[in-house]
Amino acid sequence: MPDPPGEQSILEHLTAFADGELDAAQNLGVLRYIASHPEALELMDQEQRLRLAARRVVRDRAPAVTPALRARIEAMAAAASDPMTAEQWRKRNGLRWWVAAIAFLLLALGTLGGRFAWPNDEPAPRVPPPAQPVRGLNTL
Repeated sequence: MPDPPGEQSILEHLTAFADGELDAAQNLGVLRYIASHPEALELMDQEQRLRLAARRVVRDRAPAVTPALRARIEAMAAAASDPMTAEQWRKRNGLRWWVAAIAFLLLALGTLGGRFAWPNDEPAPRVPPPAQPVRGLNTL
């Protein structure tokens, strides 16, 4: 990695290095640069101290998790990871299956009823056209 030209670029590289955003080759380049430039090593040390101080502030100001809240969170996590029992599945999805089964039966009965409503040898009745045009109707 070539030497970055300005201090802003050095800071960007060091920050990306500290955040783990660089690939292996770039990490190696940053490590070589730090080894040959003591001021970059000082900047990296300042960056690490700043991160540790920020973590401490966040940790100290974060509200404490009460045992009751921790128990609720753990119970919710356990319930989310456990598969549903057959009884739970029936309670949740039973009504959906009944509605789907009834809809299927109605559709099948309608189809079969329509199929067998007309005998196979008789054509469907046709309405003859009117002998005289009907007044008041517009014809296309």
